[in-house]
Amino acid sequence: MKGIKIMKKILPLANPPIAFNQFDTTILSVILQNEEAINWMYNNFIHISCTPSGWGSFITNELIFECRFLDTITIKDRTIINYKNLSTLLLFAIKNNYYIFLSIDEFYFSDCKINRLHPVLIYGISEDDRKYYIADFDQNSIYKKFTCSFDEFENAYSASNHSPSQHMNHEIYIFKLRKQHKYIDSYDINLDMIRLSLKDYLNAKYPYGKYMKFEIPDIEKRSHGIAIYPVMKKICFSIIENNLDANHLIFSLNYSHKVMMLDRVNYINKKFQVNYSTDSFNALKKDAKICLNLFLKFKLSENKNLIYKIIQKIETMEQKERSLFSDLINEIVKIKQLT
Repeated sequence: MKGIKIMKKILPLANPPIAFNQFDTTILSVILQNEEAINWMYNNFIHISCTPSGWGSFITNELIFECRFLDTITIKDRTIINYKNLSTLLLFAIKNNYYIFLSIDEFYFSDCKINRLHPVLIYGISEDDRKYYIADFDQNSIYKKFTCSFDEFENAYSASNHSPSQHMNHEIYIFKLRKQHKYIDSYDINLDMIRLSLKDYLNAKYPYGKYMKFEIPDIEKRSHGIAIYPVMKKICFSIIENNLDANHLIFSLNYSHKVMMLDRVNYINKKFQVNYSTDSFNALKKDAKICLNLFLKFKLSENKNLIYKIIQKIETMEQKERSLFSDLINEIVKIKQLT
């Protein structure tokens, strides 16, 4: 890296309230350094969607890397960039306060023993120590910050470029926090957006409303909003009857959703100086956590009695949620009339 001064620079990361998947966690850990991004977070992260096998995600009203609080450069085809060019790009990007998000093969990291194609966030570099600072979920779905050597990263990047996997994201995202976002007006909490998103959630439909700026692929094959509960039940029965080897992701998504709902109601209470009860939202969050923990215990013990307990809990949660979210919609209408 001739002509460039030796550098060590670590970009800041916020602690998001949820750590569900790499895309959402990455974006929130960057944009929440801007106080107004809290409003964007609570306007979003209401609607969820999943496939029949339980792979799911939050649905935001903007593409995640096109969030108004980011300046983003997208490289559509990573195969045009070899590691030598990438290393120069990484150094230049971090020097200029840009984060980098791309997929690599983590087999080449010292603590990973399997081929694992996965996106990572690069948020720092130390030329003197020859290492990158990385944030990612480990094999146990725990979000961690760690370092890897230049050599490890070169091998991981080069191997991923030759991967035939159709599940790997072949784009490279280079982005930084936009101190002043794209719109002239300040970005505030949008009660209409929240109300409509909650209605779509209860109606189990994709949020096509005026706030939605894109459409996810294969939406007709997915279950939306509250319809993830039947999917969870179906997965549980498949485990009992057919020994399905399912993963925990749909239960983790459900728990993250309940965390965001409780936080959102607390935020609305504070923002509009109301005192809407959060007891039921807190109870729903606890139930979702119990389901997730029971499933994780099942993965260790293979005790199917734990799955029966999850099914019972899911049935009561769905009933509670229908009533609770309907009440919240009515409360939002009242708050809107007072503002």
